[in-house]
Order: sequence, then structure tokens, then C-alpha cells
Amino acid sequence: MLDSLSTDHGNFLDILLLLGKYDIHLNDHLKTIIEKSKKAHESGSKGRGGLIIFISNTTLNVIIDSISCIIKNKISDAVREPGMYSVEIDTTQDTSVMNQCTVVIRFVDKNCVKVNEKLIAIVECSNSSGHGMFELLQTVLKNNNLNLEMCIAITDVTKCSLEVASLFTLLNNAAVFFKESHKRMSLWENVAGEKEQRRLQKAGDTKWWAKESALNNIFGSPIDGFNSAMYVCVVSALYKIETSDKFSSDIRLKAKCLKTELLKYSTILTAFIYQRIFEITGPLSKYLQTSGIDLIKSQELVNDALKRLIIIQRDSDGMQMVANKFVNRRRKLLPGEVSHDQPIINAYQRFTVEVHNVILDKIVCKIKERSTGNEMLYGDLSCLSPINFVDIRANGLPTTALDELCKKLVIFDNRFNTIALKNELLNFAKNRDSLKKILPEFYIENKNTNITLDGSSDEVEECDTQNVACERTFSTLKFIKNRLRNKLSESKLEAFMLMSVEKEVLYNIDTDDIINKVASTFKTLTKELMY
Repeated sequence: MLDSLSTDHGNFLDILLLLGKYDIHLNDHLKTIIEKSKKAHESGSKGRGGLIIFISNTTLNVIIDSISCIIKNKISDAVREPGMYSVEIDTTQDTSVMNQCTVVIRFVDKNCVKVNEKLIAIVECSNSSGHGMFELLQTVLKNNNLNLEMCIAITDVTKCSLEVASLFTLLNNAAVFFKESHKRMSLWENVAGEKEQRRLQKAGDTKWWAKESALNNIFGSPIDGFNSAMYVCVVSALYKIETSDKFSSDIRLKAKCLKTELLKYSTILTAFIYQRIFEITGPLSKYLQTSGIDLIKSQELVNDALKRLIIIQRDSDGMQMVANKFVNRRRKLLPGEVSHDQPIINAYQRFTVEVHNVILDKIVCKIKERSTGNEMLYGDLSCLSPINFVDIRANGLPTTALDELCKKLVIFDNRFNTIALKNELLNFAKNRDSLKKILPEFYIENKNTNITLDGSSDEVEECDTQNVACERTFSTLKFIKNRLRNKLSESKLEAFMLMSVEKEVLYNIDTDDIINKVASTFKTLTKELMY
């Protein structure tokens, strides 16, 4: 019974009882439930005897599902209004080792003022191939009454080959292997030293900078002669664990498997393929994630990175030469071993075609697909940045400025034309400084306010445009489906994720909408809730 203080009612009911002490209406409802429940038990009926209490598991599940459905409907309605949207999808493993895929919709609101990123679904992904991801996305969009033809871009996250997936999984597993046991960590510190820079880093599930860091952590860099590489330390530590009687047989076997994979020549070759790629794309990625970026400069950096990637696209020999320097830098010959290994020509050629060329082709094609062809649009957008207003005031606008932007804007409003937009921009650029001063003196001179026009203007001008919606969702996922809630069902996980990530939509839901949705579920609830 709820009035029994010695009974463990569970977290939810105990919280309700606690809140009932401070809320009159909730306290009256709980008292009514307890009294009706006592009468039902005294009459000999089992269970609740058809008593509707609104705090049972069934009712709570209906309320949760109803809120989730309303959130989805509101987001879908907002997405359909502008007539086009893009999709961001990404996957990660949760605590129960299930591959979860988040689907985020990106769209401009109906007033063409704000770019919105809304989580629309999180579903288990059993097939991570291109076809499987497309079918998953198609199902999600269909369930939310969204037309796939309205989608103008799809961000896909796929693994281009098994070797690539194996490499970063191996790096992550090696780091986790030592960190999950103090005994293994102690052995690692004895082998590698206790300095902070000698600690292994995990290859993050979603962040490429984490993969780059984990890769350089183990394989070092040819710039310093691989002196910072911890490859030898990792292999040595794994060998000591494998041959030590102080560890259990399963741990020794795991160490042997990790060591064997690290010693494979294909692993080293794949690592140096990505090291060459990261040397080119790393600085570009960091610049694109900074606030207040120059669009013209960013396009030039993309074009330069693309040219450099095309140069190395078929240069597998250059990659092999660097890999061989790494392999032979501290290599000791075993008794009876010749000084030069016989090259396995066919195996290397197969690796070049199936791994090296596939990785570079994939990256070059993606950069071309997403970044080229928009140079004029980026130039037009850079004209709107206050950073360039000084140059616009002095030299005016180029002849073809804003032409490409108008072609895009006319889709939303046919009143847009290049001449009018140019005149408006020139006028705004010339008068911006004076427009900033036309404010009540209170906002400029009041010393108690922390909000200044310059600060707020800079904040708007330096608005961060990086794509982090999926990353934020994964962070929330780790909190909701943690070790203590690893049996959470898919429907409840999605519902709680929607409530947590889309708080703005949740708080704007009318309580009557939830009541109507719950009432329409069962006839008994309809009688109790509808009047």
C-alpha cells in the first residue's frame, strides 16, 4: 500500500509521495487512491479491481508515448512549412552494445530567419551499409509524414572499407584494454613511463579529431622521425601481458589478438594512409569549426585541400615509403633472417586497389560533391558579413555580386531581384555605424547592464555554423541509457531523448493536447478525461 512507509514503492511512486507533501491537489489524489485501494482489497478483489489511478505503468507508458508523438508531429509540421530540408544521420554504440542511429532534420523556419536542427528519431541500426541506412531513413521520414523528395541533402556516415573500420576499432580497443584495469594500467606505466603524454587516447565514436589524435598517439609523425610514437611501447606491453602468469587466460588471449592485429603490415599501411589525409584535412577542419570564418578563405582552403588530396590519390608508393621507414626504424633482425624481406607484390597491389584507392577516392569525391560548385554563392554570402563592409563602402560591389544568392532566394520569394538587394546592402553598409547608435541612451550608458550593442552584434556576426546536432544527441544518449538503464526499450529511449533534446518543443506543448492524446488511447480513459 502507498501509505506504508516501510515498503519500497520504487523511485517514481516515492517521488510522487514526497511531492504530495508540498502539493495539495496531488496529496488529495493520492489519498483518494489509497482509500479506494483499501476498500477494493477489503472487498476481496484482486489487483486494482478496475480502479483508474493515473499512476500505473500502463497509464505512464501511454503518457510518455503521447508526448513523444506530439513532439514528432510538431517538428514534422514545422519542417513541411518551408518546403525543403536536409538530413543529418550518424550512429554510435550505446551501453548495451546496440548501434543507435540518430536522425536530425535541418530546415529554415517559415520566415526564413533561423536555421533549426531538430531530432526527429533515434532508432536501432542493424544494417550500416549505404542501402540499409537509406531504408532506415526512408522509414523514419515516412513514419513522420515527411516527403523524401523535399530532402535536398543527406549527410551519410559510412565506413568505406573493413580495414578502415578495423583500424580505428583496434586503436580504441587498445586504449580501453589498458584503462579498464588498474593492474594493466600499472604495467603500461612501467613500460611507457608515467608522463601524461604517454597515455593512450581513445578514438572517439564520432569526432574525427579524436581519431587523428589516437592515430598520431600510437604511430607518431614522420616530421620528428616517429620519436613520439608509442607503437613499440604498446606492442611490448601487450606481449608482457600475453606471456605473464599474473593475468587470466582470457585477458592474455585478448592481449595476443590486439598485438597480432597491430603487427599486421596492412594495419600500418592503413594508418599511414589516414595520417597523410589528416595532415591535409586536419588544419582545414579546425578552421571550419572556428567562429566568424571567412567564407571566401574557407572555400580557398577547401580547394587547396582538394588539390593536395588529388595529388596523393594514386601515390600509394609514397605512403608505402613512409610506412616502411616507420617499420624499419628500430627493427632488429632475428637469428637467420635476411636483411631484406621479399616483397609480397600481389598482396600489396591488392591492398592498394581495395583499401588505399578506395579511401582516397571516397574522400575526394565527397569533398568535390559537397564543397565545389558553390564558390559564387560563398562569395555572395561573404558580402553580407560586416567584416567586408569597409571594403564595400570604399570600392562598392562587384558586377556579379549577389546574383547566385538571388537565384536561391527567389525560390522562397519571387520579389527578390539582384539590383534591389545590392542597393539595400550598399545602403546598409554605409549606414551601419550610425544605425548602431540609434538606441536609447540607457542601453549604451547604463553601467549595470552587461549587454552592449557591440557585444551583441559580435555575437550575431560570429555565430557558430558548425554541425554538432548529432554530437549533442550522442552526449545525451550516454546520460539517458547508462549502465543502470541498459535495458531501456527502443520506444522509451526515443521518447526520453526527444524530451531531453527538444526541450523547447516539449515546454510549448499544450497540456490539453496531451490529455486529448491520452484520452483517445482507451475508452476507459476517455470517460475519465473527456467532458
